[in-house]
Amino acid sequence: MGLWMKVLASDLLIKIRVTPGSSKNLITGITGDSLAVKLQAPPVEGKANSSLPVFLSDVFGRKKNKIRLESGEKSREKIVRFLNYTPEELLQKLSSLGIRQE
Repeated sequence: MGLWMKVLASDLLIKIRVTPGSSKNLITGITGDSLAVKLQAPPVEGKANSSLPVFLSDVFGRKKNKIRLESGEKSREKIVRFLNYTPEELLQKLSSLGIRQE
């Protein structure tokens, strides 16, 4: 398991580096110790923060209330909690998107 994810009870904490103001919403890969995500939403008035769980719920097929921003509201580095989710489920979904853990 990479440094960018951690199991906590039945939940999964994921470190995400967000690039707001992108031309489209996209997971670009695993870079260093973070999952890299580009968001269309601008980094103003919490728009990128509120769009992140929505985008992740669409990508991973999870309900929005099962994905929570734990920390990083004022930073590009964020910790997101996936409730009742395993590393295997996450890696399988990323693999189906062509993203592999190094």
